[in-house]
Amino acid sequence: SEREDFSKRYNILSSMSASLRNLAKDKKLAVVIMNQVTTRVGKHPGVQTQIGAALGKSWEHSSTNRIMLEWKNRRRHATILKSNNCEMTSVEFEIGLDGLRDAGHYSSCPPGLGKRFKS
Repeated sequence: SEREDFSKRYNILSSMSASLRNLAKDKKLAVVIMNQVTTRVGKHPGVQTQIGAALGKSWEHSSTNRIMLEWKNRRRHATILKSNNCEMTSVEFEIGLDGLRDAGHYSSCPPGLGKRFKS
């Protein structure tokens, strides 16, 4: 049934999230997870269309930091949408042979976060 499928998917995603958090903690590394955005069309007249996480609320809330990657005026931007230690801010970045590098201004983050990212 649809409810059983939802429950099974929730349990799988929760288990994956816990495993990734443990891996990050044990190995002292950053784990990057992806989640596509999808449009949810209102089921009833007058109900607005909403944009949400394709894998649902449980996966959407499984990370402590959320960064949106997007193109603005033919340039790459990373915007912090959710973080325990940074305000919402945006940084322009470039991808080069040596990894990711900031290409513009950044602000509102602790020193060192935004100057250089390594792939």
